[in-house]
Amino acid sequence: MPPPPDRTTYAVTYAVAGEPGVRRAEVTVVPGYSQESDIPRLLAARLTGRPADARRIVLLALRETGTAARRPRRRTGHRGVSPA
Repeated sequence: MPPPPDRTTYAVTYAVAGEPGVRRAEVTVVPGYSQESDIPRLLAARLTGRPADARRIVLLALRETGTAARRPRRRTGHRGVSPA
């Protein structure tokens, strides 16, 4: 059995309680740091800066769009400047 992916991306359709309309977002979860059940908290943090507002997020649809292995970090030059 292959190891789990380093991250999984989801297309999320959701509504915010008390606000009109439906929203869409792409959310990536990283095993060991976040999971599917954290998606409302992650969306709330994006919208309000307060993960505790997750109770206002109503998930309408959740679709896995892909999994990916972590890409190796690109080496940079001194002080974050890319080498020439």
